[in-house]
Amino acid sequence: MSDASLEDFHLAAGKLLQNSSTNELFLAKVFEILSGTSARIAHATFYSLDSLNGKANLLRRVAEVAATETESDCINRLIDAAKKSNAQRNSVAHSLLVFDAPDLKSGMRIFSLKAQRFDVISKASLAARVATSSEAMNEGQAALKEFCDGRGLSALLDVTYLDP
Repeated sequence: MSDASLEDFHLAAGKLLQNSSTNELFLAKVFEILSGTSARIAHATFYSLDSLNGKANLLRRVAEVAATETESDCINRLIDAAKKSNAQRNSVAHSLLVFDAPDLKSGMRIFSLKAQRFDVISKASLAARVATSSEAMNEGQAALKEFCDGRGLSALLDVTYLDP
């Protein structure tokens, strides 16, 4: 039986989405630095790819010609962190929320479209997903900082260039 509310689920889903998006933004920043293009062009290029695997492959290819061995290690850790947080996001985003009662308050379960199975949603299971995702975002942030420190650059993210 689920002890989580629909609000608990939505809050966890928002955190999972935010952590995954933040890790992708870390990857985009590294792509911008390695490619030597402006932030706008780097962003447009990087986000023209829809899948995380496509973005990771693009970044690895650029790293082959523009990164040191130490930087490549940081990039691989960043990609691993992004995949870790993305997996948690996907566990919710590619699932169907199902209730056993019409009041939408009891018997909440999640049906994984990929695994083709039901899982009970509890406060503990949501907290575990968020904890794993947050840990991955922290790992990504540490790898980005190490990469940027090695180049004498700031690891702060500035997305104000996106505002027209």
